[in-house]
Amino acid sequence: MSYFRPSKFMFFMIGLLIWQFPLANSATSFSVHYRVESIADDGMYTYYIELIKGALDNTQEEYGPYQLIPLFELTFPRAKLLAKNNLVSNLLIGTSYSTEMASQYAFVPLPIDFGMMSYRVCFTRKEKLAELKQATQLDQLRQYTIGQGKSWLDVEVLKANGFNVIEYASYKSLFPSVARGRFDLFCRSVTEILPEWDAHKSINNLALDESFALYYPFPRFFWTNKNNHLLLERVTKGLTRMYQDGTALKIWKKHNQKNLDFAKLSSRRIFYLHNPQLEGIDLNFKQYFYNPPF
Repeated sequence: MSYFRPSKFMFFMIGLLIWQFPLANSATSFSVHYRVESIADDGMYTYYIELIKGALDNTQEEYGPYQLIPLFELTFPRAKLLAKNNLVSNLLIGTSYSTEMASQYAFVPLPIDFGMMSYRVCFTRKEKLAELKQATQLDQLRQYTIGQGKSWLDVEVLKANGFNVIEYASYKSLFPSVARGRFDLFCRSVTEILPEWDAHKSINNLALDESFALYYPFPRFFWTNKNNHLLLERVTKGLTRMYQDGTALKIWKKHNQKNLDFAKLSSRRIFYLHNPQLEGIDLNFKQYFYNPPF
């Protein structure tokens, strides 16, 4: 008979999560689930968990105790399916705003990344660096091809702003492909660029442009099933308090300030684009966008 034998590393990680984010008494009826796609992932999930836990703790006096439950090895498509059909109680998903998401799910209207996914800096190949420094107008940048993952939301944004976008099915292949000249630019958010550079800088001919950044409003939210009214109300109330008293931004900076510093936005030309996905959305969330000092 075969059976599953958890590794020591898995026991350690699960224990660490429980130590950091203790669950309430298991008898409580209010359970909140979140996904962890890979047990070896970076700090993004830790940051999301801190926000969720902070919101739930902040409202515990009014709403009572809760359980915070991780769902390990849960892919984004699978999480969307579970949330859409409400197959897991109070499942929260963190992802960017799109009209497709808004048509099927409800979201907590506070930008969980403070809008910093809106700033994009670009990988390129070494021989393009000097040429890119001379691009002072948006039309000059439009002559360059941009690589993106297949069906990423950025594809629609970039195409709507006149860019020629080449889509790749494999995320990992985008780094060597831009270094080999299959396309000219591969643009990533300032919260992603440092860990990705550290992971891929050994690729021959890969370079990071430091002369410009693209900006298009690109908020991320917590999403859930539309029928989870109590969860939406509670997390919205808790996060609003954290955003207004500065707690949420402090948590974001703890996880992302080094990434922001590495991007050196103050020394870059900023080119502003529009995001067609945001047409019709209430823009009240923009009050919580962080404006880094330039």
